[in-house]
Amino acid sequence: MKKILSVLILSALLLPTAMATAQQVYTLSGDLDEVIKKITNVLFSLLVAISVILFVYAGILFTTSAGDAEMVEKAKNVLFYAIVGLVIALLAKALQSFLIKMI
Repeated sequence: MKKILSVLILSALLLPTAMATAQQVYTLSGDLDEVIKKITNVLFSLLVAISVILFVYAGILFTTSAGDAEMVEKAKNVLFYAIVGLVIALLAKALQSFLIKMI
């Protein structure tokens, strides 16, 4: 039951991002530069949304740990990897912008 509820909550949180970026995916026209920008914008939006969800999940783990060392460690790991994922997404977006400007 917990897994079904988790999937439903995750779907509800990701749905607005998917709907907002869906228009960019379905209107792939123009130069190769524009197509690459649209695809990377969609992926970037999804990665940021997933990172935010992981930040919230880590916060919930911290608050519900009740001093349990294993739960606190798990929350720290989730938070660390969410930050790493967000930094990688930001660096990839910056690299994409840099490469498009150079071409």
